[in-house]
Amino acid sequence: MENNKARPGAFQRRPFTGYDDQTLFEEDIAFVEGTYMCNHPWKTPKSYVMEIERQWREEGSEKIASAFRGRNKQEAEKLMIYYASRYIQAMSWAEGKPVTSLENIAGVLSESVCAPVNLQERLSYVLASPSHHQSFTVLDQLFAESRKKWAVYFMKMQ
Repeated sequence: MENNKARPGAFQRRPFTGYDDQTLFEEDIAFVEGTYMCNHPWKTPKSYVMEIERQWREEGSEKIASAFRGRNKQEAEKLMIYYASRYIQAMSWAEGKPVTSLENIAGVLSESVCAPVNLQERLSYVLASPSHHQSFTVLDQLFAESRKKWAVYFMKMQ
């Protein structure tokens, strides 16, 4: 995706607006815009979802914790926005669907068979306050709870 290209309106939602990393929702935006992509992650979701979860567990969680320990709220917020977007993708892709809009995304994902308890409220909190340490704790819990649900879901799908 070109760096100077604006995101479609359906993807211009707080906290993702103004975020300078154009890779957020790149695969989903390409799908919405009808741009060619040879491999849609939601068509074979297990490997993609588990890779997102692995990245969170092995890299993201520690990087964010380190940023908060160092009182670097800007870096923590940037990482939180990135990993919140990845969590949203994983939740949507797990059920074989691309993210087509961020409008009421917490409510939409709360209907998922893989949704943790109170997902709508918890994800809404994370998206409303990505620079707060408590949001990091909530996102960490969402990933941990979802990891178990994804594992069960993918086992049943085989």
